Amino acid sequence: MKPAKKTQNKNDNILYILGDADQIRRTIEGYLFSQDLEALREFSKSLTHAIESFAKAAERLGAEIIFAGGDDILFRIPISKFSAIDIRNFMKLFEEESGSTISIGVGSTPEEAFINLAKAKASGPGTFYLKDSTDAKKKLTNKFLVSRNFGKPYTGALPCGCEKVPLRKLMG
Repeated sequence: MKPAKKTQNKNDNILYILGDADQIRRTIEGYLFSQDLEALREFSKSLTHAIESFAKAAERLGAEIIFAGGDDILFRIPISKFSAIDIRNFMKLFEEESGSTISIGVGSTPEEAFINLAKAKASGPGTFYLKDSTDAKKKLTNKFLVSRNFGKPYTGALPCGCEKVPLRKLMG
């Protein structure tokens, strides 16, 4: 992985993507309470491998990895290279390799990505949340709240400015 350069506060041509695996503490506690240390070791290896795979896939698209470790990843990517489909595919890859879902927040600053990650986590495991900032509106026109529960009715209120987009629409 390439070392990250000094962080810029805001650049309308850059997006920050922050990911955090879901319910990892609960899984680790389960292994500890059951005293299944070998399974815990394997789970840890799968998380490490999944985060590394996510980071390598993001780098292939031109992303700059800021950090990737444990069950977290933060990278930045030019808006011109950002694809909601690619992020969704990275999420699927992470789940296939680790057996755990990952939630994603996207923003025009690291702080906005962090806030959007919190919104994604509040919406349920395996959720991807992007809300374009006011400054980036001209360059970023789509707004997504993408849940892993496609096909099921969404009963909660959508955050202002967001719409639910089925995966098949994103993929097609």
